Amino acid sequence: MTRPLSSRPLILRIVLGVIALLLLIAPLFVRSVVWRLNDRAYVADVPVVSLAATPVPTATPVVLEPGTVRVAQGMRAGPVVVDLAHGNRLNRNQFEPLAAALARRGLGMRFWLGTVDILAVTNYQDFPDQSEELQGLLENASALVVASPFFLWTQAEIGVVQRFVADGGHLLLISDPDVLGDLAQDINNLAEPFGIVFNDDYLYDTSVNDGNYTYIFQAQFLDQAAGLAGQKVAFYGARSISGEVMPQVRSTDTTLSSVRTGITGFTTVALGGLTGKDTAWRVLAMSDFDVLTAPFVERHDNRRLVEFVANFLASAQRLDTVTDFPAYLGKQVALIFGNASAVDAQILAEGSRLQDSLGLTGRQLDLASTTVLTGTLQKDREMPATDMIVLADYGMVDEETTLLRDLGFRLVEVTPTPMPGAEAAPAVGSQPGAESLLPAPATPVVIAGGAAMTTTGSVTDSTAISITATPTATPVATPTPQVTLYLEMVDGLRLVASQTILIGQLQLDEGHRLVAILGKDNAGIRAGVDRILSGDYNGCVTGRDLAICSFAEGEAPPTPAPTPPAGEPLPLPGTPTPQAEGQATNAILVVDDNDLVSPDDASEADVYLQVLTQMGHQPILWSTTTQGTPPVEELREYKWVIWSSGGYENGGPGVNDLDAMLGYINTGGHLTVSSRRPFFGMSPNDPSVIADVEVSDEVPMLVAGLPSEVIELANGLPPVTPLEAAVGDTGPKVALRRGPDSGDAGAPLLFLATDAGDANATGAQLMVLGMSLTWFPDDYDKQLVRNMAEVMLAP
Repeated sequence: MTRPLSSRPLILRIVLGVIALLLLIAPLFVRSVVWRLNDRAYVADVPVVSLAATPVPTATPVVLEPGTVRVAQGMRAGPVVVDLAHGNRLNRNQFEPLAAALARRGLGMRFWLGTVDILAVTNYQDFPDQSEELQGLLENASALVVASPFFLWTQAEIGVVQRFVADGGHLLLISDPDVLGDLAQDINNLAEPFGIVFNDDYLYDTSVNDGNYTYIFQAQFLDQAAGLAGQKVAFYGARSISGEVMPQVRSTDTTLSSVRTGITGFTTVALGGLTGKDTAWRVLAMSDFDVLTAPFVERHDNRRLVEFVANFLASAQRLDTVTDFPAYLGKQVALIFGNASAVDAQILAEGSRLQDSLGLTGRQLDLASTTVLTGTLQKDREMPATDMIVLADYGMVDEETTLLRDLGFRLVEVTPTPMPGAEAAPAVGSQPGAESLLPAPATPVVIAGGAAMTTTGSVTDSTAISITATPTATPVATPTPQVTLYLEMVDGLRLVASQTILIGQLQLDEGHRLVAILGKDNAGIRAGVDRILSGDYNGCVTGRDLAICSFAEGEAPPTPAPTPPAGEPLPLPGTPTPQAEGQATNAILVVDDNDLVSPDDASEADVYLQVLTQMGHQPILWSTTTQGTPPVEELREYKWVIWSSGGYENGGPGVNDLDAMLGYINTGGHLTVSSRRPFFGMSPNDPSVIADVEVSDEVPMLVAGLPSEVIELANGLPPVTPLEAAVGDTGPKVALRRGPDSGDAGAPLLFLATDAGDANATGAQLMVLGMSLTWFPDDYDKQLVRNMAEVMLAP
């Protein structure tokens, strides 16, 4: 019986499907089982005339070389910038093995992608200049990688790279003939200024290779690459390198060049750079990119070459000049104002700008006392474990430190002497024969910190003439000579201090640095901060450790004073601004500085509020967590402001807080700072434990009702930075000191400073308590608050 004709097509389709499946499986079976190609790194021999790439080599397990790890590094080194902004036909993921090796050395990798629209470029020789963008990228970079650029580098861009390498940066140049669009003459545009030439050839080896005649082995490892001797390294498409170079890696004797005949042992990795341009041996040239990428990096000992390249890039040492701010600073930086009593709100604002700028780079700027500066510059004092930025005027650093002399200057005051024989002109209405005035005597030229030098001159006597009965001539007073302040260099060159800004750096012990921004006054200091933050050094003479910048007096306009109502006289210079009627009353503001509070911290502001309320006052509470820093206009509404953070481990006023606090004090405010880190009066000593408190009799009202014997505190209190106060009749008055069992025994704990006796006194008072109020036992804290109120609210 025959099958229906309708079933035959179905059977035919099934048979054809089986045959097709067998055809698909059979080659895989033959390749894997019969030929065992999966056990080899290549498919078959490639004819010599073929330039086709062979399949990717199979990975071979390799013991990884442990990388160099930076332990407890303060600041991460500058990144390695990779150029992908010149039409490079490379992918970012191809750099992953190198990026991992750099990460083990504490370096990051940043890709420069550029902003040029490639489709808008009609001629590869007219590629737009990107030197300005490159300059910004390399400012804090450690190294630059340029691999197989398609578009030419401009001369301006090459100049940026030359300056970068001369400044200590490292440069890696790679030209790989296997990369699409990689022509040797294009990268030579950048390489030749460093004495490096990539030859427009390709290397091959038909006898010993890694499965393809263009996959060549390296035989000689020289100079800095000598550590690779004995390793098996292969390049997967390479060209030869020549020029004024130091060979690091050479190919085998059986390797040949497609162009350079009769030569063997080609250089494939070399160090370049020119001694005359300060770039020698800071440029590494390679003729293969594939060896740095996966999966080729896993072949043989190729990963060792990746480690060699990473070591080269990571070993860059930028020559940090003072203008490279803040690249040379560590993670922790201390900000020191030259004279805390002379710091105004504008200078505090500059400190805030520095803090914000450093914060963007991962650095932390903290305030430190002036005594840290004076102690640092004394040879017998221990150096602080931090970098420092100093904002100060010439007078302060000359009188209290050696900083100005360490920078190569001394301060000179010059008073001009009238010309010998000069006579004062008679006043209007004087008659001939009126008595003439003798010139002023010779005036000494005073050198700050040194002896006085007197400039003398002969004076001829004037002839006395009788006075007639006509109106008497009115003598004209001799004008007071104006003293001019100069900065005198070692070679005798003098610079007018009021027209000069100094920005310098000093190397301290333990690798730390001190950066000083100095001016004659606050306006000059502000201009110096502008310079260092903007990087604008036009009009400056710069060196490695010092920048001398011009400054026009009046360049920074002063804060305008309020205009009095019509008909009222202008206040005399130095006259304190009077408070408006009722502006500052007996009202009290308690600022709870709790923006950095920890869960286990207890507020001491509650003690002030409780006691003052019991006394009949109505204190107002201000929380910095919810309300931020109170503006100075708000503080001026109160006669007494209490800034409380003593109960908080991380408490203490910051730069922005000091702006408002000093603005309040400078207009006659009464301020109490109660904190473990009050800023005012903090010494450079390390924190120590307060075990007991003793009472001083310098301010009797502050210690009324407190015992005369030593007050014992509870055990287990945290260490606190000790305070210090100037000794003398005009210095702060100390009410409480650390007891004999405390660390830094005798150091102040509570002091009161006023501007009484000052020519421009405003009635300002500053009270500082350098511990938590809650640490006192037996209600002594409440008695102390009552005493504070009596003093600070006194009429």
